[in-house]
Parts: sequence; structure tokens; C-alpha cells
Amino acid sequence: MPRLKMTEAQQREKALERALSRARIDLDLDQDQEVANFLNLHPSTFARRKKELYRSFGFEEAASFARRLNFTAQEICAIFGVPYEPGNKLSRAG
Repeated sequence: MPRLKMTEAQQREKALERALSRARIDLDLDQDQEVANFLNLHPSTFARRKKELYRSFGFEEAASFARRLNFTAQEICAIFGVPYEPGNKLSRAG
């Protein structure tokens, strides 16, 4: 049976899941509770939001998480569904 092609929204959500997974490894955060603590969230809040990752985080909060978890420019572009151009560097906000 052929694989169904993911929708654009599904691709963006998958990119967000990959970025979170990579950040967990890089920051040595083994459990969701550790990620929640790192992001100053209650563990149950983080667990609820993980169920619908892309829809459950507001833009301001998602931007803050991207900075704190050190998402790469390529990951951010994939999450927003825009082409990544290696020559263009995204600057980091404090």
C-alpha cells in the first residue's frame, strides 16, 4: 500500500517534533518532565500541549521555546513551512 503524502500542516508539525527531540538530546533532558521544567511549564501543561503541538503553543511562547531550546535556522524554516536558504542566517534575539 502506498504511503500517503503528509499535508503541509503535518509536515510542519513533524518538523516541530524533530526540533524538540533534537533539543532534548542536545540539552540532555531525558524525560518530558525535565523539558517542562526547563521551559518553566507545569509537566501536565506540557503533556497536554504535546498532544496537538502545532496548535497548542501560541506564537510568542513558541518563539521563546525556539530560542531557549536553540532551534536551528533550518528547523525554524521547516516549522514555518518556508524554504531554508543556507546563505541567509537568522539572527538570535536575546
